Amino acid sequence: MHRTPPAFHLGRSAIARLQTAFSVVVLGALLAACGGATSTTTPANTQSSTTAAPTIAAAATTAPAAAMPTAAGSATSSTAPAGTVAPAGTAVPAATNLTLPATSKRGEGGNLRLLWWQAPTILNPHLAQGTKDFDASRLVLEPLATISSTSIASPDVPVLAKEIPSVQNGGIAADGTSVTWKLRDGVTWSDGDKFTADDVVFTWQFVTNKANGATTAADYETIKEVVAMDPTTVKITFVAPTPVWYLPFVGSRGDILPKHIIMACGDAKQCAANLKPVGTGPFVVTDFKPGDTVLYKANDKFREANAPFFATVEMKGGGDATTAVKALQSGQVDFAWNPQVGPDILK
Repeated sequence: MHRTPPAFHLGRSAIARLQTAFSVVVLGALLAACGGATSTTTPANTQSSTTAAPTIAAAATTAPAAAMPTAAGSATSSTAPAGTVAPAGTAVPAATNLTLPATSKRGEGGNLRLLWWQAPTILNPHLAQGTKDFDASRLVLEPLATISSTSIASPDVPVLAKEIPSVQNGGIAADGTSVTWKLRDGVTWSDGDKFTADDVVFTWQFVTNKANGATTAADYETIKEVVAMDPTTVKITFVAPTPVWYLPFVGSRGDILPKHIIMACGDAKQCAANLKPVGTGPFVVTDFKPGDTVLYKANDKFREANAPFFATVEMKGGGDATTAVKALQSGQVDFAWNPQVGPDILK
């Protein structure tokens, strides 16, 4: 399953600019304040002060070991064994709050420059052809929850959800046959329409419609039905008891699509929203040249008034590991995808 795309590394110029600016960045590249839990406990190994360099991790997943830069330039590593799955009834502790400090102002970070080896070609994650497309989409679209670098496998950061379901809070059925998600109140799409449980149901219908050719369809095969119990409650019933209740609608493969936008498209594969999506996330697309560059600006309807930290983002594609390293070292970009360098160079 798509759980651990490569982490992202800070260029020297970005470190100085970011160290005193904000605490945690989301999207594997950096989504500052993409809607984390609003009241949580900071794990011991997670940086959260505004004077420390932010931890960079994929928005959808945990980052690979020895790939997460710290303020000192060394790398933290995950000690969780690969493939470990939390039992269905286990209550997962919430991860660090992903929101910005209250003193931050939306857009005060200016422009952020990103470099991927390959450029995205589509901004609908359910039609994505690779990490580049998932990551480019994630600045705009959001899942119900995500998995931080402190979790073994289960989601621990609510995004569009109010909380992480568990047996204790009644979200996970004791027999493992269903999971119920409570959604955040007051979330709007970037065009002003209200986000509701119907959008979650529609996303499942879109992904499982074979005519759409969704590349994420395998993650939703365990589902029997998805029902909107009310505007802010969604119940997912599985074909059979499953311990991996968190596979659908979590991480970059679980982004929720806007029903009112996608339904208006006659052909899902030719929909204009595939190139200029309407989302609930912290950014909106201002320009997209498939196979080259995506330009974003802060979403003025984002639910957190002081976020995102960056006013604009430029995601450029092309090159290789060598190109990425040179771009970082010369200050041409602030973040680069998977430079593949030794610890001494990374530091």
